[in-house]
Amino acid sequence: MVVIASLLLSSFVISAQDNTLNYDVFYKNNVVGNMQINKMVRDENVYLMMVSKVHMKLITSFRVHIKEQSQFNKGRLMYTNVYREVNGKVKANQKTTAVGDAYQIDSHGKTGTISNKSISSNLILLYFYEPVQMHEVYSGNFQQFVGVKPVGEHTYRIDLPDGNYNFYTYKDGICSRVEVHSSMYTIRMELRA
Repeated sequence: MVVIASLLLSSFVISAQDNTLNYDVFYKNNVVGNMQINKMVRDENVYLMMVSKVHMKLITSFRVHIKEQSQFNKGRLMYTNVYREVNGKVKANQKTTAVGDAYQIDSHGKTGTISNKSISSNLILLYFYEPVQMHEVYSGNFQQFVGVKPVGEHTYRIDLPDGNYNFYTYKDGICSRVEVHSSMYTIRMELRA
């Protein structure tokens, strides 16, 4: 009986650490897609997966499918992959993998090495944790660190290397809203209640 109770308790603790966030994607106040982010915690590993599908019309129609996966072990990024298709064509396939004390990057088959600085947070992890007193975060898409600036109560701005920027807003430590500002459009993601 003690063994059964222990197994039930351990499965509850594991499932209590798992979390799924669902967002609606808006363009000009119309829902144009959705995004789901899953977090699983197993022992000292945190696994994250984000899947987003957006269909919107600017001058022409765009269908964007994004899939991002990350694994952290003992708070250190071990692997991340950002895959993005636009209208069926691969636009990004960026991998970052921990190798010894450094990281190997792969972008469309071209490889390189980046800083031996340990990566402890990335953009997908920001959906689950407010970046209080955090000054930078790793972007798997750009394969470099980007700055995090508080701009209001529970709101942070992240400037991206391509000149675009995002605002992340938090409620109870979870990201409740993201505004993506591009030179061509502005979209927002709202956490479903």
